[in-house]
Amino acid sequence: MNRLIAPLLLLTFASVTAAQPFPDRIRGYKVHETPILIDGKQKPNSFVIDSLSISELSLSGVSVEADVSLSGIDQSGEIEFITFEKFSLGSLPFDIAEYKTPFRLSKNARVKLSSPLTVSLTTLAAINAFNRERENPSKVLRLTGIAYVFGRFKRFGLRFRRAVPVVIDLDIPNPLAGKVPIESATPFGAFTIKSEIR
Repeated sequence: MNRLIAPLLLLTFASVTAAQPFPDRIRGYKVHETPILIDGKQKPNSFVIDSLSISELSLSGVSVEADVSLSGIDQSGEIEFITFEKFSLGSLPFDIAEYKTPFRLSKNARVKLSSPLTVSLTTLAAINAFNRERENPSKVLRLTGIAYVFGRFKRFGLRFRRAVPVVIDLDIPNPLAGKVPIESATPFGAFTIKSEIR
């Protein structure tokens, strides 16, 4: 599961243009003209999923919390909140709750987010996806979605209030394809995994 969530945390660590229209303003923030595209072709900076745990399990859905640390950041700024839209992994849609805890980005310093990210999906969708991949696992899964990073970013000694769109469209290793134990990958048991991806 951590391999599914981890790429969502690469929100400010690439800088190539995505050919996709975006609104001029969101919630009063001017949208940055050059979106960030995360497609796996750029060398990512390191980040760590310190732990994963199931925060809620019911007949209707599953929620997972991820504690996260970031490093290798090549810019500084104050992040106020992050929103997530239209996320899916293969044919499985899922939601990521708005991250509302402000934090500071310091150039080339490790940052541990004080609050976890929360990922949720319906129980039926999780069961169907898990069964499909267990019976016929693919080596990679396509992760897509859009995140908006809202904050004040420092450039040329000045601070700018912006919403930076981040387009995610990349193939990631399938944790059910023999690289992660089934017991750790299933959404129906508590677990804690420490993993560093570079």
